Amino acid sequence: MSFKLANIESTGKILKWNGNSVAINKINSVDLTYSMRKFPISSLVCIAIGVVLMGISHWFFGLCLAALGGLYIYWWSKHRRFNYQVNLRTSSTEPFILNFGENAEFGDRVKNAILDDMAEL
Repeated sequence: MSFKLANIESTGKILKWNGNSVAINKINSVDLTYSMRKFPISSLVCIAIGVVLMGISHWFFGLCLAALGGLYIYWWSKHRRFNYQVNLRTSSTEPFILNFGENAEFGDRVKNAILDDMAEL
């Protein structure tokens, strides 16, 4: 099996990306890792201050603060995970790392394609 996804390609025996290459039969494991952002406590404080301001007749500023806090929590919920990496481990070297930034779907597709190639061998 062979594939080409953006700058990552496989001939079925060799995996190539950004000038690097590794024999697929030398890969022992493939995993997808990512980092997590912490919950934005400051947005909860912003919402609470906004509610207090709405209660003491400063409803416009209070509503703006509460909306900003809510929007930031919404953004956080959609971008909690970042720094996606596919790690290729071989027996002789440090792991090869393929970085995908916030593109989790593409990282998962590459990982699955590599695993399919490994299963064919």
